[in-house]
Parts: sequence; C-alpha cells; structure tokens
Amino acid sequence: MSPVHEHGYEPWEGERRPRWERVMAVALEGLSRGAASKWVWLVWAATAVHVAIRGGIVYFSGQVNPGVVEENASLGFTSTMLGDVLGLQAQWVLLILLVVVGTGTVARDKNAGALTFYFSKPISRTGYAVGKIASPFVFAMTVTFVPLFLVWVLGMAFTPEVLIPEGVYGLLWRLLAASVVVSLAASVVAVALSAVVRSANVAAASWVALALLSAAGGSMLARVSGNVRLEAVDVLGSFTLAGLDVLGASVPGDPTGWAWIVTVGWCVVGVGALAWVLWGEEVTG
Repeated sequence: MSPVHEHGYEPWEGERRPRWERVMAVALEGLSRGAASKWVWLVWAATAVHVAIRGGIVYFSGQVNPGVVEENASLGFTSTMLGDVLGLQAQWVLLILLVVVGTGTVARDKNAGALTFYFSKPISRTGYAVGKIASPFVFAMTVTFVPLFLVWVLGMAFTPEVLIPEGVYGLLWRLLAASVVVSLAASVVAVALSAVVRSANVAAASWVALALLSAAGGSMLARVSGNVRLEAVDVLGSFTLAGLDVLGASVPGDPTGWAWIVTVGWCVVGVGALAWVLWGEEVTG
C-alpha cells in the first residue's frame, strides 16, 4: 500500500526572467504580427517613394538651382522642408499605419478572452500596456523619424556647404524628439481605442473617423469663426504641430500652445482608458 502525500504548490527555484523581458515578449508579438502584414510593407514603400522625391528636390535646389532656396524654404535643406516631411508622414502615412498595427492590439486579446490568461502570468498590467504601446510606437517611428533622418542625410550629401543651415547636427536631435512626440501620442490613442472595444475593425474605423472628422471639424470651425486656435480640434494635426514646435518649423500664428494642450490631453485620456480597461472588473475579477 503506497503512502498518501498531501499535494501542494512548491516555490519556484529556477531562474526568473527580468521584467523587461516579459514586456519585450508582448511587444515582440505585435512587431512580428505587423512585420508580416503586406499593408505595413506597402506603407513603407510609400514612405520610400516620399523620401526619394524629397531627395530629388533637395538635389535640385542644392546642386542645380541653389537660388530656389531663397525663394522657397520648403524646397531646400531647411527645418521648414523637414517639417513638411513630418507633416505629410504624420497626418496620412501614420494614420494608415496605425490602422494596421495599433487599433487591433488589445481588441484581439479582449475578443479572445486572453487578458485573464496574460495576468495569470508574471506580468503586470502596466507591463502589458507598455508592451502593447511599444510595438505600434516602433512602427510609427519607422514612418516619422526614419524618413526624416534619411532626408537629413540626403540634405547633408546634396546641399552645398554655404546652404547647410546652422546647428544642423542639433537639428538631427530635434528630428528625433519631434518624431517621438508625434509617434507616442498617436500610438497611445490608437491602442486606447483598441482597448475600449472588442472588435479590431470597430477600433480601426473609430481611429480613422477620429482623425478625419476632427481634421475637417477643426478646419471648418477655424474658418467660420476666424479663430485659428480652433484648428487644435484636429487630433493628428495637433500632434504634428507639437512636433513641429519641437523641430522649430512652426510659423508665427500657429496655435502651438493649444496643440500641446490637446496632445497632452489625448495622452492622458488614452492612458486613463487603458487603465480603466485593464483594471476593470471583468479582468481583475
């Protein structure tokens, strides 16, 4: 007759991986899913075309007709031109990219009932949220900072020394900071929308509607009222203007102060929405 032993849990005596690796595992899942999407590659291809066109313009203005820079700063190797690059990438390319890599991140887990499974493992809700935001943020940087950096490199290569702007290396750091502002704010909002709904398709439609309707609404309100500050209603436009302010490419009269308020406000709302969902009763209970 064999003895009966009481069953119980024993402490884990093996090596526990550091917390950052658990967060990295969540982020890598999103990165691998995004990298496998043909739509992401199409967005990257469109970005490459944009960079090539800008490089051609920089070459023409610097090597063929240097005088054109004096007439139109947006054609030469200037912060104004780099601001135009950021504006186009942020308000259109980034909008499309986050539909693919941002608006389904949490929604897919909610739809599959995977949140309880995640939080039964040794990862905190904060770590999960950081990992989910990290992957769209990295992708966002590939269509904000990477093209800006490449255009900067082309500008350094094609622009005569006398036309290179002062503080050009400091400008590179401002490019990075501006890209972080735009990419992080947009990623937080896209992931937050993904968290408050169960359907990735609904989250994607909500993200596009928010961007396009706020842009149209801000433009209409500013035009009807004559108050340019109302343009800050435009969500992606405000994120972009905050980035342009960091870059030093905003122009007098731009509502940069209001753009910063809108940018910070949306980030706070996004983080709050994520916290409300991840600490919700259906997850913690």
